[in-house]
Amino acid sequence: MYSCIIIDDEQRIISTLSDYISAIPQLKLVKTFTDPELALNDIKNGEIIDFLFLDVDMPKLTGLEIAAMARHKVRCLVFATAHTKYGYHAFELDGDAFLLKPYGFSKFESTIHKLISSKLQSNPKKLSREFFMVKNKDNNYIMQKIIFDDVIAVESKKNYVRILTVSGDVTAYLTLAEIIAMLQNQPGFAQFHRSFVIGIRHIDSIDGSSIGMSKGLRFNVGDSFRPSFQEFLLNYSIKTERK
Repeated sequence: MYSCIIIDDEQRIISTLSDYISAIPQLKLVKTFTDPELALNDIKNGEIIDFLFLDVDMPKLTGLEIAAMARHKVRCLVFATAHTKYGYHAFELDGDAFLLKPYGFSKFESTIHKLISSKLQSNPKKLSREFFMVKNKDNNYIMQKIIFDDVIAVESKKNYVRILTVSGDVTAYLTLAEIIAMLQNQPGFAQFHRSFVIGIRHIDSIDGSSIGMSKGLRFNVGDSFRPSFQEFLLNYSIKTERK
């Protein structure tokens, strides 16, 4: 069965959607939330879920903000809103479906079966995508799009992280652990120091245990990361014979 979570600040909407979910044998409703902040914390600390049904207009946090911060924990992201103006933003946040309120059971059922066949049955564990979005502390907390391939490194700064990209730096109130969880299904990233996760495509040089990155970043491999660093060198080095 496919796990489902509903986030909507209207209980009557949750009740209707819960009935729709119970009418489809493949679905299992795990939790419902009317408080978006509580929902976000629960999702970030929980297991990956199959379906997240998400309202957009909510107090404290909008559905778009939740989607940007929790997309990596969701296989199928379904926006459910009464406002068509959010359609473009839903697409930008890699939404899988957009249900315009009020919608009936037939629309809901067809949407679910389409997502199961196209997203879950074909490759249920694939969560890889091209970008993510975070609130940038250095730019009035505006949501900023970051392309995975452009990430040079993510540096832990206690209660926030600094994301170094080819186009500039972004400061976000996330932990390095949350970044690592988001990157676990993305190729091309490694951790060789407790304070850094790096995009290996942006490594410029390696001098012993010192790694030089694009934009002048340099750090030494941490002691606990030396085995994985040696394995990395074995996989990426061209062996030559000395004469």
